Amino acid sequence: MAAPPTCPAHLGSDCATDEWKGEFFPGIPKIKYEGPSSKNPLAFKWYNAEEEILGKKMKVAIHLVHPQRWPWEDGTNSLAMAKRRMKANFEFIEKLGVDRWCFHDKDIAPDGKTIEARFLEAAVAYKKKIGFNGTLLIEPKPQEPTKHQRRESTDVEDIFIAHIAGMDTLARGLRNAAKLLADGSLTELVRKRYQSFDTELGAQIEAGKGDFDLLEKKAIEWGEPTVASAKQELAEMIFQSAL
Repeated sequence: MAAPPTCPAHLGSDCATDEWKGEFFPGIPKIKYEGPSSKNPLAFKWYNAEEEILGKKMKVAIHLVHPQRWPWEDGTNSLAMAKRRMKANFEFIEKLGVDRWCFHDKDIAPDGKTIEARFLEAAVAYKKKIGFNGTLLIEPKPQEPTKHQRRESTDVEDIFIAHIAGMDTLARGLRNAAKLLADGSLTELVRKRYQSFDTELGAQIEAGKGDFDLLEKKAIEWGEPTVASAKQELAEMIFQSAL
C-alpha cells in the first residue's frame, strides 16, 4: 500500500480543500500513553488523558503559534495558506489526542486588505461599542525575530516530540502535586505557618473587619511578638521529596 501523500508547497496544491484526503504528518501515529519506562519518543510517559488525578482527567490545550518551516509552506500569507495551516493544525491536535486549542496574535488568518479588516482595529471598535473602558494590551516582543534563538529542528516529527515533552512535564508536575497533597506534610507546614489566621483576630482580618485602630490596640496590648521560624528549608525538603 502506498504511503499517504503529504501536502506539497507549490501554490497549485489542493490540500487546503475538503476534497484532499492526504495527511500533513504521514507516518506519525496517534500518540498514546506508554508509561514512564517507555523509550518511544512518540509516546507519552506521564500524560494519560484517561487517568484521573485528584478527581479530574488531564486536559491540555494546544497553542497555535507562528507558522513553522513545514513542507507545505509556500511562502505566502494568503487565505489558502491560512486554510492549509488550519487543516494541518487540526490533524496535529487530533494525533496528540487533544480536543482543545487556542491561537496567538493573528496567526490564525492573514492580514486583511484594508485597515477595517484588521483584528486590532476591529477590537478597538468593539470595545467602544460595548462601552469598555479598559486598556487593550499588545504583547511586546522587542527582540523578535532577530534576537530569538532559532532551533534547527526541521522534521515534522520534531513538533510532536516537543509537545509530547511539554505535556509530559505538565502531567508529571500534576502527579507530584497530587503526591504532596496526599502526603499532607507541606499542607500542615503551611497551616502552622499561618495558624494565627485561625484565631478570632485573624478571622476578623480575613473578613475585612480588622481595621488599623483594632490592630494598633492589639499590638500595644500584646507587645513585641515572638518571631516563629518560617521553616523554609523544611518546606523545600518536603517539596523536593515529591520530585
